[in-house]
Amino acid sequence: MEIQKLRGIKHFSGLTNPDLKKILVRAGVVEKPEGKEILCAGDLDTPAYFILKGSVKVFRINPDGREQTLIHLSAGDVFNLPTVFLELGRSPASVTALEDSVLLSIERDDFRMLVNEIPGLNLAVLGDLSSKLEHLTEVVHDLSLRNVRSRLARFLFTHSSAGKPSFLTQEQIAQQIGSTREAVNRALRELIKEGIIRTDRHKIIILDQVRLEAEIQA
Repeated sequence: MEIQKLRGIKHFSGLTNPDLKKILVRAGVVEKPEGKEILCAGDLDTPAYFILKGSVKVFRINPDGREQTLIHLSAGDVFNLPTVFLELGRSPASVTALEDSVLLSIERDDFRMLVNEIPGLNLAVLGDLSSKLEHLTEVVHDLSLRNVRSRLARFLFTHSSAGKPSFLTQEQIAQQIGSTREAVNRALRELIKEGIIRTDRHKIIILDQVRLEAEIQA
């Protein structure tokens, strides 16, 4: 692999060529087709993965089989990084490829060595972990303090701009906001009745961005 391809990964973008060569020596390339499982929650001794191409979904499944999507990641992002620094390296979530993806894989011991050898990588790792903590704090806040309608409004507001449709299914939206398809369906029908959104052939189109934003605080 060419060194310059590593610069497309956020953690490595500011590193020197000698540092990038150290990373290449300890890294492997993994290709995963769309829909392929990459990690399963509870897997032990798992590596850190950096996305060179494609996108993935990070999620958990409860005992009843209901899925909660934690985050979607794309080229330049990393996942499973916290487990590198845990004693057992137990993966806290499952990960599946959303499209054909190419990943850079670095084993736990190798990545720890790289962090010790490359000072600039320390700051990048701390920045990433802080960002993930902030995101998960928002997820917990949403699930604890916002009702389904408010969470749905926040999701639509965040993922769309005025007049731009959303193509996700109700099941996919439910997975991302920690609800059920039935509850999402009811909330969507309410927003449609009130003229805040409309649907058109499986598309969700925002009609009133201001009122939708107000729903987030309700």
